[in-house]
Amino acid sequence: MRAELGILLILTTGLSGMTAAAYWFVTGNRDLNFVLLAEASLVVPAVLVGWRVMAARFGIPGFAPENLLILGGGPLALEVASQTKTQLVADHIVRGFVAPAEGEIAPRLSLHAPVYRGYDNLENLSPREVHRVVLAFQEQRRAVPVESLLKLRLKGITVESASSFIERTSGKIPVEYVRPSELYMSEGFAQSPARGVLKRLFDVAAASALFVLTLPLMALFAVLVRLDSPGPALYRQKRVGQDGRAFMIIKFRSMVQDAEKHSGAVWAQRDDPRITRIGRFMRKTRIDELPQLINVIRGEMSFVGPRPERPVFVEQLSKSIPYYALREVARPGLTGWAQVEYAYGASEEDALEKLKYDLFYIKHASLFLDLWIIAKTVKVCLLNRGR
Repeated sequence: MRAELGILLILTTGLSGMTAAAYWFVTGNRDLNFVLLAEASLVVPAVLVGWRVMAARFGIPGFAPENLLILGGGPLALEVASQTKTQLVADHIVRGFVAPAEGEIAPRLSLHAPVYRGYDNLENLSPREVHRVVLAFQEQRRAVPVESLLKLRLKGITVESASSFIERTSGKIPVEYVRPSELYMSEGFAQSPARGVLKRLFDVAAASALFVLTLPLMALFAVLVRLDSPGPALYRQKRVGQDGRAFMIIKFRSMVQDAEKHSGAVWAQRDDPRITRIGRFMRKTRIDELPQLINVIRGEMSFVGPRPERPVFVEQLSKSIPYYALREVARPGLTGWAQVEYAYGASEEDALEKLKYDLFYIKHASLFLDLWIIAKTVKVCLLNRGR
């Protein structure tokens, strides 16, 4: 829901601003100044988004939350129910769980809604009571009540898989539960050559312009890094890029020189003692990433994509996390969907969570999504919410 409201805000802001500007241009009314244009660009989206929130809260037809029935009684059913609690506006209300006649029930499941056993009465559901049925089965396919589900669909009740529901409402793909067929048979994961060309043109133009604009800032921080601690200003490190090709990433050095000389490759921690004073500031504002504009211009990276990882960690994580190698189908980015949606991570568990967001980006990649991620990245930098 947060993503939906954000997209609505961007669209309405742009539309209202362009409408006001068009009126000013066509009529030639010089009394309509830019302050009024700015006000129009802010008031209209605020009213629309406010209406969306209030309509959902008070159950206005077309905006009222959906009643969910979750089929399953295991951890996946609990994951679906938990996901409904994270929504800014209650888009879904869990009315109950229908678990198999036999088997264990996940702890805390009954805290969300009543739990029923067996699928015998499933086809008697009314579309006035339940709007959507989410399939959170983890048992064998033969236990799925296919005929009952088809009858529900004929009644107008939506039937959706748990992985699809989680992806749609959270902006990430639940790799622990998704079946391989759901990846290669689903919509998405298909990029046209034209989009690849447009993305590359945008990368080169934007990176070149930003490099020129930030050159004085980079020169300043190059001096500050040298003054803050012994060692070079720039730091080069091998990373894994698109299709598994290795390249040297360029960053401002934010740690003491030879930080891994004795420990070897280790995860960087949030309050890592190896980080220098100026390095801490650069990481929070993402200034340490600016030299990577050179990597973008070279074609080794893109503005938006999964963050490139070190070879030793790629080898380790590919063995323990399903589908981890799929990150390499996309060109790595300066920023990514995982970076703006997930807190800074420094463990294998964090890598799993970030992979869910990376796969969502790869599946739904578009120019609009890239611009949305860039806008959110600017917000992170301005609010000092970096690493």
